Amino acid sequence: MEIELETFTFARNIALKALGPRAKSRSEILNLLKAKNVESEVATSVCDDLELHGYLNDLDFAYQWVESRIRQKKSSKSVIAVELRQKGISPEFIKEATANISGETEFELA
Repeated sequence: MEIELETFTFARNIALKALGPRAKSRSEILNLLKAKNVESEVATSVCDDLELHGYLNDLDFAYQWVESRIRQKKSSKSVIAVELRQKGISPEFIKEATANISGETEFELA
C-alpha cells in the first residue's frame, strides 16, 4: 500500500510538534499517532523517517531520560529503568543508558 503524501505530512507534523517540548521514544510517538487515528503503516513510516533524519533515537532518548531523572528527580536506577520500559525502550538500551549509575551514585541521591 502506498502512503499518500498528504497523510504522511499530516502525521509527520503531529510527531514533530510532539517532539518540540522534549525528546520522545519511538513507542511514545507511535502511541500518539495511533491516538490521533493515524494508520499503523503511516505511523511506522513517519517514525522511520524521523529516525533517518535524527529526530527520533531511542538510545539518545534513554541517555537524556537518565540524566534528567538523576539531576531533577534524584531517581534510582531501578525507578529510571521502569520508566524507560514504560516508554517502550528496549532492555538493551536501558542497560546501556543506566550502566553508569553506580551504587555510590544511588547512595548520594538517597
